Amino acid sequence: MSKAVNTWKQKAKALKDGPEKLIKAAQGDPPTPGRRVFPANTPKQNKDWGFRVDSAHYNEQAKELNANLQINNEADDPTLKAYREKHKAHAKLATEKFNTAAEDLWAEYERFVDSMADQAKEKLG
Repeated sequence: MSKAVNTWKQKAKALKDGPEKLIKAAQGDPPTPGRRVFPANTPKQNKDWGFRVDSAHYNEQAKELNANLQINNEADDPTLKAYREKHKAHAKLATEKFNTAAEDLWAEYERFVDSMADQAKEKLG
């Protein structure tokens, strides 16, 4: 199953504005848990990516946005489809915090993506 997760990981790391998307989600007025962070919510993007990152709670004191990795409804990989059918589309494959005040936002973003991918691989087998 690591193929679908690795594809997601490559796409996420290739986002030129990945850290900015997470910061924008954290600074929403008000921050809205459950809102899509990336990829864009289109059938093509949902199918191509297979997964989505949704915002969760933002801890303003710690400057940390909690986010969840979930399988898109349009994902067509057989393993993703089977997992989604068993656990539903809103099942969290991974949960991670992103430090919006990190000195090196790209290093923080890479850590965030790596952790999400590792957690997803564990759950998907």
